[in-house]
Amino acid sequence: MEQSLALRKRIASVVLKLGVAASCCMGILSHHGIGSGNFIYSIYKAFTIQSNLWISGLCLIFLSFELTENGQRRIPQGLHLLKFMFTSSILLTWGVFAVLLSPTMTTAYLLSQSNFFLHNLTPVLALLDYLNFDADSRVQSRQIPLSLVMPLLYAVFFCISYAITGKLPVPYFFLDYKKYGWYRITRKGIGIIYWIVFLSFGLLGIGAAMLKLKALHKKNPFTVSLVSVAVMLGISALIGWISGLLLHKTDTKTAVSS
Repeated sequence: MEQSLALRKRIASVVLKLGVAASCCMGILSHHGIGSGNFIYSIYKAFTIQSNLWISGLCLIFLSFELTENGQRRIPQGLHLLKFMFTSSILLTWGVFAVLLSPTMTTAYLLSQSNFFLHNLTPVLALLDYLNFDADSRVQSRQIPLSLVMPLLYAVFFCISYAITGKLPVPYFFLDYKKYGWYRITRKGIGIIYWIVFLSFGLLGIGAAMLKLKALHKKNPFTVSLVSVAVMLGISALIGWISGLLLHKTDTKTAVSS
């Protein structure tokens, strides 16, 4: 009985990790079918793509441990820490797109396979994998600030690329320091330092929530997993629906005025 349960858990772990990698690949492949005017101008410069690749690559590394030595090979704590960091990054991808970028997207992109895979399915599967199959992780609350490392490194890359080329690598308005400045507050918007601070607090909240969910998951794994998925997909669907309505109204007004 115990061997059968262990086998089922191992199979579920393999399926989830392969699911994360497959979702990333499908999202990238399906995005290539979308015109370059939609969302990601240079696809691999986007935090969305990079965070998908980070967590997918790490899941495959964890999978290699699962499939060697009957899954008994111990995973170094450094990899568990990276998994915490990369999972928080992919959850940031979900949160930023759902809350900040969905209202700026076309209805076609919101309904696209690329959006579903890259901004929804990969984050959901990554969170489920973290909650259910990362029991040996020893990440503690004092390590939550490490969740900031990858997004801040990306912000540095983004700003350097913008300074060199004079063009936004990706249309992330909250990092457009040439338009909004670093510290300015105007009717057009706020400087990017305020956005970085705001998003950093949000990311710290994501890290803290991950550890809290991990603790709750030990007591009631099915309920915590189900509620987490329902909340994420519910938020994405609700904001996407509202954004679609607003875009439809805007398009209607434009058509009438023309």
